[in-house]
Amino acid sequence: AVFLVNQNVLGEEEPPRTWSELLEPRFAGRVALPVGDFDLFNAILLQLYKDHGEQAVAALGRSMLVALHPSQTVGRFSGKAQIQPAISIVPYFFSKMTAAARTIRTIWPEDGAIVSPIFLLQKRDGHPLARRVAELLSSRETGEVLAHRGLFPAMHPEVDNRLGPGLGFSWLGWPFIEQQDLGELIPRLLRIFKDAAAGGAA
Repeated sequence: AVFLVNQNVLGEEEPPRTWSELLEPRFAGRVALPVGDFDLFNAILLQLYKDHGEQAVAALGRSMLVALHPSQTVGRFSGKAQIQPAISIVPYFFSKMTAAARTIRTIWPEDGAIVSPIFLLQKRDGHPLARRVAELLSSRETGEVLAHRGLFPAMHPEVDNRLGPGLGFSWLGWPFIEQQDLGELIPRLLRIFKDAAAGGAA
């Protein structure tokens, strides 16, 4: 998840460079969020909670102007939409669809683009062909297709994601996941977010 800045709306004001800056009061009611992109949005909620606590989740709710799917944010009619957010949170892939727009620029958060990883699980006693499929999907060749053509960064150690220096990721990590009851935590964070978005949180 990265930041798309609409310079027509933001004007001369400084854009956010980090997730904590995005949560500042000056961005309240000015941000488009991918609420319907459940895996990515849940990853954002969980990461902000882990790094900054429940108050960060509430601040994210207050920052929301509108819930938009990333395709709505960067689509061909986005510039004609009645609601114009100053900042939109979109996957890196979607940010590349705005390359020709002079008034839109992408900011990779300095504290890392929040990621929602896609995992592959294979049964030890599964069908023999399952191992071949798993090896194909986790190969360097597949990683390069995903990273270079799909713009989905790959974790394969031999794949160059071509992201440039200093562009890092932010992920919950296994220890946090193992220590939390995500089935309880995610609905609780969603309630905090929705209450704040509706003006019900201080």
